[in-house]
Amino acid sequence: MNTYLMLGSYSPDSLQEADADRTSKIVGIIEDLGGHIFSIYALLGTFDLAVVLRLPSNIDAMKASMAMTQGTGISWNTCPALSVQHFDELLDPAFEDVQAETADEPTEPGFRATDLN
Repeated sequence: MNTYLMLGSYSPDSLQEADADRTSKIVGIIEDLGGHIFSIYALLGTFDLAVVLRLPSNIDAMKASMAMTQGTGISWNTCPALSVQHFDELLDPAFEDVQAETADEPTEPGFRATDLN
């Protein structure tokens, strides 16, 4: 399971149509995709909502973003997230050796990291 931060922005229309059911819609969409929501926050500033969640894959995150926009009218920015501990592990020079060993492994069915070169 991967961790994501989804940042939502209301449009004037979606804000007028907002109701408490939007939260249950969001939870249902994530659970239907095999995910789990840790928390949902209302924000002040550039974004109006933040959702911290786990989903099986980036493809599921894309599906969630599209379904959540269709179901709520809220626009979403989806960010894959790593714990700081995991990020610190990536800073270890030994990680480069592991990364080089796995560079030829497919990251998604039918896609290889080397296809980007």
